[in-house]
Amino acid sequence: MQATQRTGTPALNGKHFLAGGIVAAGLMAAGVAGAGSAGAAPDDPGSVAHSAAAADSASSGVVSRPSRLSPRGQARKSEEREVDAPQRRVERPRADSDETTGEDSRPQRRDRTPRATTDETARPSRTVTTSTPDEAPDAAPKTDEVTVAPAAFTSARTSATTSSATPDAVLLAAATSTRVTVGSMIVDSLYSMGIRSRRMGSDWLDIPVSAAKAQRWLARRQDIYRDVLSSQPTEPPVGNPPGTSQPKLLWETNFSSREEALKYWGSQTGRWGQSAGENQYYTDGNNITVDADGNLVIQVRRERTPDGLGAPYNYTSARVVTYGKQSIGVGTRVEARIQVPPDSGLLPAFWTVGLEPGHEFDWPRQGEIDIMEIPGFGTPASRSTWTGNIHGPAKGNNGVDVKMDNIDADLGVDLSAGFHTYGMDWYADRIIWRVDGVEVGRVTKAEYEARGGDWTPFSGEWEHYLILNVAVGNPWTGDPSASVPMNAEMKVDWVRAYQL
Repeated sequence: MQATQRTGTPALNGKHFLAGGIVAAGLMAAGVAGAGSAGAAPDDPGSVAHSAAAADSASSGVVSRPSRLSPRGQARKSEEREVDAPQRRVERPRADSDETTGEDSRPQRRDRTPRATTDETARPSRTVTTSTPDEAPDAAPKTDEVTVAPAAFTSARTSATTSSATPDAVLLAAATSTRVTVGSMIVDSLYSMGIRSRRMGSDWLDIPVSAAKAQRWLARRQDIYRDVLSSQPTEPPVGNPPGTSQPKLLWETNFSSREEALKYWGSQTGRWGQSAGENQYYTDGNNITVDADGNLVIQVRRERTPDGLGAPYNYTSARVVTYGKQSIGVGTRVEARIQVPPDSGLLPAFWTVGLEPGHEFDWPRQGEIDIMEIPGFGTPASRSTWTGNIHGPAKGNNGVDVKMDNIDADLGVDLSAGFHTYGMDWYADRIIWRVDGVEVGRVTKAEYEARGGDWTPFSGEWEHYLILNVAVGNPWTGDPSASVPMNAEMKVDWVRAYQL
């Protein structure tokens, strides 16, 4: 995706840069005073209230990102993400072209519509085919990320520092961001003094800086957030022997070729999700490719579908699954490195469905774990919000869906702008979700049973298979605009499973 510049963003020149420097100096001075009087509480939004107010009056271009949007509850899909932080790899800078508003326009969570489980017309094709990605050319080096080496600078913090405990996802996103603006430099500087700004993760004071200055600041940023970066867990080494502290790799797919992909993946075709209000037709391979960088690419197009249905059902997509080839169970960590499309009306997902013997297609009784879903509302908040969930049967009624609330996180970065690692750790009594190595949600057996749910599908009684797909239109995200061209892609670099 081409990076575009925000409309109305002033170009860099001496005048704007001088103004930005004056604002930065003023905020730093105010930050020192605030830290001295308030004890430098990093997570207290009020600790930067005076500084933020001063900046608001100094710049007419200051806007704030809408607050966190609620997750949804759509039938049978979801995904989770896990952290990919060990080597401190960060995405290339992307210019954010999203519009922003000052109001909290978060849509309300919608309950999932239970899927028909016995009506064959609702899901006319439940076949698992082996037409997966076409063979790709020799894999070229990937160019979507930059590795920033740790800086050799000493800390410039002059007041109380923040806790060295594992940070939240917004803080990690700020630490690993490669986008440098006047506003982000000010936020970084405040953090170096022990003050966590409420502007962290927003597009506030979106004034660009020169490439040379950005490169120097990226090195400085590594030093400012060194405690955050050093607290991140390292990636489990491949093939680690049993008995060590790190999980052992069980299997992986790097999508280097058609043959390699077919080892673990096939496709499910037809109108899966139609009973949940979705509009796509999943094809048997026409919407699946492997690109030159070794990514599985799921394409979404508006076109004539194999069953000939007209608008709004004239979309094709793909649903790639490990059904019949590979499965995971309790005691497993699973993760995938994915770049999601930003388009409105789409729902890219990474999720699992249970393999209860004889009831593999009876939802919700067989269980579902949503590892990651990024709802396409077309807003900056939706593009930065991860959602996950579990869906299972109610105690005494296996046809009633029981799910959790508020398993989501606003990560403060546009997730469609680059690759991120989404995953989960699955234990017999709990499920933990991570994005780029940071825990973003968890649910326990006790919590689920307190809501009236039956934990059996998540207890290890049976295993689950994995699904990667992009759905089109549903009561949660709404339908795509018929006047906007649709040719979207979800890219998957790799999928890995580890033994915990």
